[in-house]
Amino acid sequence: MNIKGIKRSQAILILGWVSLLVFVASLVSGFGQANKAPSPPQEVPRFQVSSWGFGSPNRTEHGCYIIDTMTGELWVGSAAGVKKVSEALR
Repeated sequence: MNIKGIKRSQAILILGWVSLLVFVASLVSGFGQANKAPSPPQEVPRFQVSSWGFGSPNRTEHGCYIIDTMTGELWVGSAAGVKKVSEALR
């Protein structure tokens, strides 16, 4: 059986060589990957925020806590303003 002038055995042989070439090329391209330096660790976010709120028929409040993960300082923010509370907790 001919496929556009190429015998079946020739087509299989060509396909085999192309497959081998692709395989070797993929090995060679990935060969240098093992020698690369590891990526630096991801930095931890410096600030964490936690919001809060409550409501009732007579009163509604909302705000947030802000934590500095580097220093351990804690602030609370609300409609009354921002206040550092880590000093009061010690």
